[in-house]
Amino acid sequence: MTDAEPETSIKRRQREAYAATTGRWDLPFVGRERSKETWHWFGNGPNGVIAGLCDLLDRHAARGRGRLWPAAIGCVPWFNHTGIAERLASMPTCIVINKPQNRTSSAVRHLYEHGSPFHSEWLTDIRDLAPAQAGGGPRTIPPGDRSGSALGPVRVYGYRQDGTKPLLHTKMLVLGGTYEDDEHFSGIHFLPDLVWLGSANWTAEADTQHVEAAVAVADPSFVKAATQHLMAIISGSEPLSSYSATPSPNLVPSRLDMAAFADYAAEFLPRDADEENSI
Repeated sequence: MTDAEPETSIKRRQREAYAATTGRWDLPFVGRERSKETWHWFGNGPNGVIAGLCDLLDRHAARGRGRLWPAAIGCVPWFNHTGIAERLASMPTCIVINKPQNRTSSAVRHLYEHGSPFHSEWLTDIRDLAPAQAGGGPRTIPPGDRSGSALGPVRVYGYRQDGTKPLLHTKMLVLGGTYEDDEHFSGIHFLPDLVWLGSANWTAEADTQHVEAAVAVADPSFVKAATQHLMAIISGSEPLSSYSATPSPNLVPSRLDMAAFADYAAEFLPRDADEENSI
């Protein structure tokens, strides 16, 4: 406090800072009980579950002002809600849906055509996943190439025939931010910090007709478990263009081209004095 600044001014600024903080969507878990935002939703209509998810995505998209930039992974059986698709298209995503019985909805096509993919390298457990080569073999990584792949923005899961099990029935969205590791130079990482979990499919019918319920959870252990659940679903998914009637996952861990790396090391890495004298 400066000599010229009265205590009342400091208290006023503290009140203003507190008010601004409680309006943020991404408060730490211990602070969310004080937040003015909504973290659970019921029913349909303008105050219902789907409207609440749209509002949550708007709040999430607005976080892209600092070190963390918004991204999301999720899954939902049925998806035709244009508002959700438009919001997801504003950030990198990998959303897994059931294989459409007929054609994909316009909302899914919008997200696929206008969205950005989520990169497997951003999550440690799936960082090496990439589409298999012809014949099913893993992709071979030469020196200087990336190990993973771009996933999404939309992928499909399971069987194309209606009623065939297992059926993807989870409705879940993990929200978080991506950041670049400028300390250890290990690339871009995804930091999940909030899970939306609900009964609603992302459909116009759920928005206007169904009695639904949903909650946003920030507990770190739940966020971690939900992220692992979604990584398992992504690992078993297929491209949106897949015409397979049965599950045909196409993602496998990449492998390094060790011979190419050895040649690179021999050509470009410095040799010690003993090695130089022996040549």
